[in-house]
Amino acid sequence: MTSTNPHPVAHMDLAEIRDLFRLNQQDVGDILGVHRTTVIDWEKGNQPSWLHLACLGLPTVLILRRPPLPVTAQDLIGARASLGLEQADLARLFGVHIRTIRTWEKGRPPSWIPVALIGLSLQLQVPFWHNRASAK
Repeated sequence: MTSTNPHPVAHMDLAEIRDLFRLNQQDVGDILGVHRTTVIDWEKGNQPSWLHLACLGLPTVLILRRPPLPVTAQDLIGARASLGLEQADLARLFGVHIRTIRTWEKGRPPSWIPVALIGLSLQLQVPFWHNRASAK
């Protein structure tokens, strides 16, 4: 893995993103595969460590105008490999134990994974684009 900072992108506030894209809490819940009350809890500060990645991926999902397809265990393995990440790297970036990643890669990853993977791929590109812009 190339980046040492797990959160190189500035904090993204879920409520602000909802307002910006004119989404309600139910809309966000539907996209991430969680109940509306979970979104309410997140906005009150009880947020999972991967939520910043989902916030990064959410605009892309909205631009595509369709919900992301579910990710299978094989899809997750392939995405992780494409991003050049080991299981331990992905676990650290998602804020879960490596055993959780292993379980997802043998079974069914959670429904929020596609959106978080989009955000993760964007986050991992930030140093490249930042360095490119700084060089000019």
